[in-house]
Amino acid sequence: MNIDYDVLSEPFQKIIKSLLNKYELFLYKVTDYDNMKVSSKPTFRYNDNAVSPIIGTVLILLLTFVLAVATVAAVYNDGAVERIGNSLSKTPTAMIEIEGIVGGIRSEPNTIRFDQNYITLMHKSGDSLDTSSTNIILSGYGSSFVGMVGNTGNHMEYGDSVVRYTDLTPNDKNTSFLEHNTVIDDGLWSTGEKLILWGRDSSIGNGPSTVLVTVNGISNTSDNYGFKSGTTVTIKIFDKITQRIIAEGTAIVKPAE
Repeated sequence: MNIDYDVLSEPFQKIIKSLLNKYELFLYKVTDYDNMKVSSKPTFRYNDNAVSPIIGTVLILLLTFVLAVATVAAVYNDGAVERIGNSLSKTPTAMIEIEGIVGGIRSEPNTIRFDQNYITLMHKSGDSLDTSSTNIILSGYGSSFVGMVGNTGNHMEYGDSVVRYTDLTPNDKNTSFLEHNTVIDDGLWSTGEKLILWGRDSSIGNGPSTVLVTVNGISNTSDNYGFKSGTTVTIKIFDKITQRIIAEGTAIVKPAE
């Protein structure tokens, strides 16, 4: 069997060569080709009716699988290998309780500000969650400021809002995030620890932010947020490595005082 090993990465070359060597070994039959008699010193016993055909079939299937993975990896710059590894990883399991959501939006009679919006989540049991590989998505009826302050066209946008915490580290967030969440400064959100999400968790200024807000599909926002009191907010917690949900739930926003 001829294979162009140059197009494969070194680990795949070793795997494929090893499989081919095993495949040829099992199918090898020591014979005297001059008279077609079996050699008197065979390396091992070959049985047409038992093990060898089965092993040969298994090796062919394994080889086919390895070649398929190698081909995909070559096409996608080995990204497929990482995705396959991620799909086999274990998703953390944890019970997260929504202790409460308090807030509102400016269009309400008492004009609630972003910094009056709080969401409190309690880790009740299960695995500790790595803050660098855990993200949270909030969705509901809310608001955010669109555009740059002082520029023409900036305004407060109200409607379907999605808030994405791309991780739970203090990186590229308001310094108040860590002040509210000192319990996770070890990089883990563990049993018995509360996580507080605040309407002004996004980074200050025009720098990058790991809190991203869209309203009615508009992403050019200040990344601050508020949710209308009396409405339902959906909360989903994801593991970024396996891209699977760890926990999800809903709660009604209580008006801020």
